[in-house]
Amino acid sequence: LGDVYKRQAILKLLRNVAAVKFETQEGETEVLEEIRMVINEQLEKHEKTTSAPIEEVYFTELIVQ
Repeated sequence: LGDVYKRQAILKLLRNVAAVKFETQEGETEVLEEIRMVINEQLEKHEKTTSAPIEEVYFTELIVQ
C-alpha cells in the first residue's frame, strides 16, 4: 500500500513541473531533489520503519510530452 502513496505523490509533483525545467542540469537536479523529499515524506507518513531516508534519486528514462 505504501508504494501507491509514493507513486501518487511523485506523479502529483511531476504534473506540476514545466517541461522547460528539464532543459537544464540545474532544473533536473531540482526536480530530483523534490522527488527525493516527497518520497521521504511518504515513507515517514506511511511506513513504520527505522530505515535511513532516501539519499539520491536518479532517472533511468524520461519522456517529456
